[in-house]
Amino acid sequence: MCALQCRREMIFLSPDKKIFLATLKEIISPIRIIFFTSLFVLAALSVYSYKKNLELVNKAAAVNHTNVVKFELENALSNIIDVETGTRGYLLSGDSAFLKPYYISLGKLPESIRALDSLVKDNPKQVENMKKFKQLIALKLDFISSVVFSKIRITHDMLVSSREEMDDIRLHVALMKHEEERLLRSRTQSLNEAVSFAPTMNMMLAGFAILLLIFSYFKIQQELEKSGSLQNELRASNLILEKSNTELAQFAYVASHDLQEPIRKIRTFISRILDTEQHISETGKDYFRRVELSAKRMQQLIRDILSYSRVENTDNKFEPTDFNIVLQNARGQLEEFINERGAVIVSEKLPMVNAVNYQFEQLFVNLISNALKFARTDVPCVITITTETINGSALFHPGANKNLRYHCINVADNGIGFDLQYSERIFRIFHRLNTKEAYEGNGIGLSIVKKIMEGHNGIITASGEPGKGATFSFYIPV
Repeated sequence: MCALQCRREMIFLSPDKKIFLATLKEIISPIRIIFFTSLFVLAALSVYSYKKNLELVNKAAAVNHTNVVKFELENALSNIIDVETGTRGYLLSGDSAFLKPYYISLGKLPESIRALDSLVKDNPKQVENMKKFKQLIALKLDFISSVVFSKIRITHDMLVSSREEMDDIRLHVALMKHEEERLLRSRTQSLNEAVSFAPTMNMMLAGFAILLLIFSYFKIQQELEKSGSLQNELRASNLILEKSNTELAQFAYVASHDLQEPIRKIRTFISRILDTEQHISETGKDYFRRVELSAKRMQQLIRDILSYSRVENTDNKFEPTDFNIVLQNARGQLEEFINERGAVIVSEKLPMVNAVNYQFEQLFVNLISNALKFARTDVPCVITITTETINGSALFHPGANKNLRYHCINVADNGIGFDLQYSERIFRIFHRLNTKEAYEGNGIGLSIVKKIMEGHNGIITASGEPGKGATFSFYIPV
């Protein structure tokens, strides 16, 4: 018994899943960190390069903007000169044909002024200059208009005044062009500096990116070498596990054959002694009964452990399984126990599921026998089996796949129930909520049920209330 308990944890080793997952996680995490760090740095370098190139474009645009302002100033001055020239020709000759350039240039002038206003609006100094410029143009146009349309006699003083107004306009245009030339020199210098630095900057960024890629390559290579080492360790661990599993398989054979036979003989001879030997005292008979009960428990424990280990069999065949037939077979196995307890089993029509047939027969046997075992003595035992289909997103369980639909099968009883705080503990192997003196069993049945569900990518939950019964719900992907 001691040897059996000492090795019960070892019988069910899962050959390499946990080691493989741990190894895989250990390999992937550093590679993922290196990848995302490199990606982030390269993205940052790209953003920096983009900003620098955008800055270069903006500086080139600023230089071009200054040239456009100078061009529009020249254009405005040219229009004013054309107006002045047309007016002078008309006054000297009296021929209205000379007014044609006057009207053409007068029509173009407002457009030039609007263009200049828009171009210099971001320069406060030039905005003030434009106000003065527009005032000078207005004075000049008022004078020309009065001369052309009023047909007054032109005096020498008026001509002098007109020339002075024109000189003021030329001087003011020269002042604004001087400001733009100052800006042009500053902006051109800044652009030249940016242009001269651009190749150096691009080489530095490219060099840094290459160094980063080289560093990432060597780090990933290092991690891959490490992964190779871990895989070698994994292979060695698998060999050890295979050897251990072989030994455990031999142990299971011993447990199923060599241990069963002496226990059976112990029970047989004790029964014969109690039946034939009349001189044994009542105390002696009590001792023999206790020995027989312990042997019976030992025999059942061996059977339960073998049932638990059978769930791990990798040769299990999944096939379409009618749960109605499975339930009927389970009821047949428990017919004597059901009749003994006077139990009633009520079941809805159950679904067809792709599963390992005999395992679910074992599952129903364990759940129903669990309900029979913990039935109340004051009420008839009623076991109700219902079914429904439910979305994984509606299952508040960490093992549920939200993208799947599940067959949900509920096995409910009206037995002694249990406190909800033990809803997870009751599935642990060898764990019991009640004493073995009060209720039979080794605490393996529900562990087998949970293991079967895990093997089918399913979920099992339990709920209950003391004195009112328990419900076991298992979910299988549709």
